[in-house]
Amino acid sequence: VTLYGNWATIKTSNLQAIIELYNGAELTLEDVVLENTSVGGRCIDTRQGSFKLIINNSTLRTTKTSGEKHDQPLTIGGSHTGLMPVEINNSTITTGYAGYGIITFNPVDLKINNSKINAYGALYMKGAVSSTGSAGSKVTITGSTLTSELNSSEPSNSFATIVMEDNNIGLTVIDSKILASGTGTTPQWAIGEKESVTTGNTIIVKGNSELTGKTAAISGRENSEVVIHPGVTSKFDIPEEYLPEGTVIKEINGEFVVYKENKIIVEKAENGIITADKEKAIAGEEVTLTVEAAKGYKLKSILVTKDGRSAIEVNDNKFVMPNGDVTVSAEFESTSGVGTAEVEPEKDDTPKTGVETTFTVFAAIAVVSLAGLFIIKKK
Repeated sequence: VTLYGNWATIKTSNLQAIIELYNGAELTLEDVVLENTSVGGRCIDTRQGSFKLIINNSTLRTTKTSGEKHDQPLTIGGSHTGLMPVEINNSTITTGYAGYGIITFNPVDLKINNSKINAYGALYMKGAVSSTGSAGSKVTITGSTLTSELNSSEPSNSFATIVMEDNNIGLTVIDSKILASGTGTTPQWAIGEKESVTTGNTIIVKGNSELTGKTAAISGRENSEVVIHPGVTSKFDIPEEYLPEGTVIKEINGEFVVYKENKIIVEKAENGIITADKEKAIAGEEVTLTVEAAKGYKLKSILVTKDGRSAIEVNDNKFVMPNGDVTVSAEFESTSGVGTAEVEPEKDDTPKTGVETTFTVFAAIAVVSLAGLFIIKKK
């Protein structure tokens, strides 16, 4: 079924869910607004068997203002054990009091693209308590913003924006913002794993992504693999064990940024020495070169190239590090204008006959009476 709403609103105040999916159902939403104002309300709820769900240019909204039950605009439940495909594109999901934007009770292959989710907990991946659990799920978030924040009537939030309660979940965040903006004194993370995570998950954050928590960006468990790639920013320091080889984190204007370290390769020069003040540098960092010419020589030129191709501008023996490895070379010239290089003798290009014969002409001239003779002796 494809539901084209032309931005029409489907609303309820007394039903637990507006749409429920059962036994092989496939649903695509296009330009639809689903709003549930009931306590613990749900907009879409998957129940039994397999399903396929695509949400395009739509809004899922719950507006509960108080109560014990959590809002759950998108609830992935049911009895399935395999990965069910859910794709959210250019859409918005919001909740009311203490709600979970997306909650999964079963495995899911979830793709969130260019969307916004704002809730007490934006994405909550439940463990095997009341259902199969979220173990084995794959989640990819691209170009999106997920936020956990509070309404004025809510207590402090100690819940992460993305919470993993189960194991073997693969989470990849690309060019997205994962923001924890709750108030109060309790810890809150952008991405957090609960104590029930024992065998570990895989968390990869890359591109121009931002992780903002109250006390730390990520609360990872011991057995989980966390990799934070260059380009990611955070309000808090990121542990070195989360950084891939060849990267470094630096604090700039109150933000921590992960950078790729680029190599500076200095080639050996003749008739002089050139050195750099560092062996590696991040893009945008200034590198200073020191030049020392041999006696009788002076610097003629310095050449800095990126990846062996593009020339980098050098001013006053300094250059700005590009995003890539560089090679530095220098050429020195004689101050007298006369070089000292040895000149090889010209080669005899006369064809060889195969027999070498050497003649020596003696300078001595024997004078014999009645005749003058040149004596030539074969050697």
